[in-house]
Amino acid sequence: MQGSRLPSDLSAEAETLKLDELRRLACEGIESGPGLDADEVFTRLRARLGQLAPGSARNPGA
Repeated sequence: MQGSRLPSDLSAEAETLKLDELRRLACEGIESGPGLDADEVFTRLRARLGQLAPGSARNPGA
């Protein structure tokens, strides 16, 4: 039974991998530079989406 693991062992390993990945992603985000204000981003996005009128050349599928 040397090569087999109990499901609880696999679960603990999966949790460790998830935590390691979350830590890596958090560090990557911090190192990528200053954050953006969400309200400003969504305001610009809404304005941009509002310009895409249904049936226009820029939005032919609508």
